[in-house]
Amino acid sequence: MPSNINHYGFDGDGILDLFNHADAIASIASFPRAHKWEKARKTEEKKKALLQYNRSIYYVDTAWALAEKLN
Repeated sequence: MPSNINHYGFDGDGILDLFNHADAIASIASFPRAHKWEKARKTEEKKKALLQYNRSIYYVDTAWALAEKLN
């Protein structure tokens, strides 16, 4: 989310750019860790963490289904 990039979106070059893939990926990767993804062991706990990123249950269910297929 655009508002999160200020907290999570730096790729280490000191320049914050929402349209830079490295900054966007840093934001996406850092957000779950900041919301205790690693400590959330049960599926429902992990889905709650995803809801902090996007408050749509449809988004969460779709992201979860895609992740399951990739594993």
